[in-house]
Formats: sequence, structure tokens, C-alpha cells
Amino acid sequence: MNNREVPLVCVLLALTLMLVATRFYPGGTLDDPTVVGFDWSRHYLTNLFRPVALNGQSNPAMPYAMAGVWIYCV
Repeated sequence: MNNREVPLVCVLLALTLMLVATRFYPGGTLDDPTVVGFDWSRHYLTNLFRPVALNGQSNPAMPYAMAGVWIYCV
């Protein structure tokens, strides 16, 4: 891999990690805490970075979201 491919690989890896984070998000919205999962039309991307999801459960998606943002910054 040459130096030209590094940014593309980082962006694709960051996007993949963010999509994985949306799969692990337990759920809940501001209007309805019983909603399960992440819905792009009902959630903000910043919800993935909370230690506790909007439904009150711990958020296993947070490490993936944080890693995705850090890799995107690289």
C-alpha cells in the first residue's frame, strides 16, 4: 500500500466502524425509550457516543463509534 491509499483506507475503516456501532446501539429515542436499535431517521449520530443509551441500557456501540471517529481524524 502506498501513501496515496492510506487516506482512503482510513475513511473506509472509519465508516465501517460507525456502521458497526449503529448495529450495536441498544435503542431508545427522546420520544420513545422502548425503540430498539439505531434508526437514522430518529437518532443523532452523537447518540452513539453516550455511555448510556436513551433506553437506559449501557451502550456497547460507544467504543466502535469512538474508534471510527479517531481513525477518520487520522
